[in-house]
Amino acid sequence: MSNLIRRDPFQELSEAMDRLFESGFSRPWRLLQMRSEMPSMPIEVSEADDAVLVKASLPGVKPEDIDISVQDDMVTIRAESREETEDQSNNFTHREISYGAMQRTIPLPAAVDGDRAEATFQNGVLRIRLGKSEEKKAKRIQVQGTESKMSIPETNAPD
Repeated sequence: MSNLIRRDPFQELSEAMDRLFESGFSRPWRLLQMRSEMPSMPIEVSEADDAVLVKASLPGVKPEDIDISVQDDMVTIRAESREETEDQSNNFTHREISYGAMQRTIPLPAAVDGDRAEATFQNGVLRIRLGKSEEKKAKRIQVQGTESKMSIPETNAPD
């Protein structure tokens, strides 16, 4: 007498997805090889009444190594962090800090005036304030109307 083993392909798929979420999406650096890519630059973009605010995390970067440009409702941030090594004989057992050039181009939620831009850099955080363009700011339009009475012709419909 032979034993039959029932397989449930959906259960196997569910278990594989669980493993993927546990090992990959909760810890995405395990799926990505950061060494071959440019270092990351986490950002936040928010909008105020008169400006667009951009905040970027740039630890280990000096203010003179940051370049910001605004063009066509996009802001581009370029930065470079340099590894300062005094001793070349480091035997790392674990290394996650990335060095090198990084760049982000961010679409802005509103048209901005590059001449009214301000940037500050403190404690590894870059803050950019981009004033909104005057001609492209939302303007409220007052609706004016006239009251008119419409008459609906009565029809002699049978009851």
